Amino acid sequence: MTTVNNYQIAITGEIISNAIKNYRQDPATRTIGMEMERFLLRADGTLPDAAEHEAFYLRLCQRLHDRVSVEPGAHMIEIKTGVHRDGETLTAELRDNLRILTEAAAEAGLTIVHSSDLPAFAADTLAHNLIARTDPHTGKTRRVWELMKAYETHGLTAIAHWGCGTTSIQLTHSVRDADALHRWSRVHAALSPLYYAAFENRTRTAGIVHEGIRMRGQMKERGLVASYIFNAQSGADFVDRYIAFVIANPLLTVLDEAGQDKSLPRPTAFRELPQAQKTLGNFLQAASFSWNTSKIKLIVDEDALLTGEIKLKHLLLEVRDMDVSTEAIPAIAGWFSTLTASDDRLREAERLLESIGVPVVSNPALAETRTRAAIEAVEKDPLYLSTVFGDAARFTTLRDAVTQVVIPLLQKHKAEAETLSAWQKVAQAKAPLFKHP
Repeated sequence: MTTVNNYQIAITGEIISNAIKNYRQDPATRTIGMEMERFLLRADGTLPDAAEHEAFYLRLCQRLHDRVSVEPGAHMIEIKTGVHRDGETLTAELRDNLRILTEAAAEAGLTIVHSSDLPAFAADTLAHNLIARTDPHTGKTRRVWELMKAYETHGLTAIAHWGCGTTSIQLTHSVRDADALHRWSRVHAALSPLYYAAFENRTRTAGIVHEGIRMRGQMKERGLVASYIFNAQSGADFVDRYIAFVIANPLLTVLDEAGQDKSLPRPTAFRELPQAQKTLGNFLQAASFSWNTSKIKLIVDEDALLTGEIKLKHLLLEVRDMDVSTEAIPAIAGWFSTLTASDDRLREAERLLESIGVPVVSNPALAETRTRAAIEAVEKDPLYLSTVFGDAARFTTLRDAVTQVVIPLLQKHKAEAETLSAWQKVAQAKAPLFKHP
């Protein structure tokens, strides 16, 4: 089969911008999917090494095939689902894959743990506990080692520590076009304080700073909520601002003509690279160096590349880094499948957010200000939903977002009972339900 290597294809930001703007999808084909990262530990509580991880990974691939992938740490693994149209089947597959993961780990003498249950390992210990250099399936050199070395070389240890020290659930949903991409991005970004408060599972003890938000905050615009999400005036403007954001991202390595990572002497933005290095592969790498709570994923059409055309096969929005607990799966999957099912749901979500003082349509600049303020408050007090969210004059809170946005949408559109029940419990609880001691 003929393949095209994206690290050899010259592109410009304008080419990618046009590919996004020209993308169209039939609303009837919209889908959702989820990924879940987990920690692996030996039975005695110590970290597995690269050889143990590789053997476990190979065994797990025999059962989950392309539903498993690796993260940087030898103590980490990721499982994922196929594409779904509803939260019920999405929940069922992820739970089943999690069961297989747990069984396979037990057979290998390993245990699966949540991030909040992880023993207190030093961040640099995790960051140096890397997977094997070579992928046992493909025989290709993995990029992790070069990237982590580059982080250390350039003094960006916080990113390396973050990359090997966290786990999460990530949900993707497909969008119709650039306009829908822009509007969904604003809705998800505006709801991110609620997602962190209800689901984020990286704060282990009451009274400490919210670990996940603090680390993301250190990454500035790449970490939490990027301003271009709210500042854009239209879908086309949103795409242009996104491209400008990506090509300004500092790269630490670039893919050479053989597809291997080559360290750069200094952090260098894509727009500053020599012309020969301005390739599709390096653009996608620059795009991957954003970890916003509402992230754009571009799936390039490989068949079109064979003819020299750059177009997208899928345009996805990824909502990132929520709680990793099994109990949270139906709440997350059911809510997002209900929320993202149609353009009508998008309009409803926008209207409900406006009603509680998060004006994502009428005054997105104010919505951004209130979203950032809520995120900062959640960082300092992550265990409660009493954080002000929206209209401060009315003391609208994150709990009000649950009772006035989430639950009404779930009820109106007859979400499955398990999802609705989970959110009703969230609304009544003094602290989020999905934390681990």
